[in-house]
Amino acid sequence: MPREEVYKPATETEHLMMTHGDMPDLTQHHSDAVLAAINKLPAKERKLIEAMFFERASYRQLGERLDVNHVNAWRQVRRILKKLEKTLSNDPTIQRRYNIARPDDMG
Repeated sequence: MPREEVYKPATETEHLMMTHGDMPDLTQHHSDAVLAAINKLPAKERKLIEAMFFERASYRQLGERLDVNHVNAWRQVRRILKKLEKTLSNDPTIQRRYNIARPDDMG
């Protein structure tokens, strides 16, 4: 019997994405920032993130959609999450909420 895949967020960005539907700890601004960042992605990347976090698709399921194995699906998701993290880390409200240092604050 195949084992059920359980996904656990590895970064704050992933946590933000996964809690988007519930939003217990997100203000409306955070929610809007996440959605705006997702909407800035190219269509293929946006669909992948939506499947992963809003449809709760596994890496295996994503791989089937992309016609790649689950490891390559995982790599693609990681690259996209890095892009989202960079976009979100530039938002001043999110910087304050998650104590993210701005590039100009680093000496």
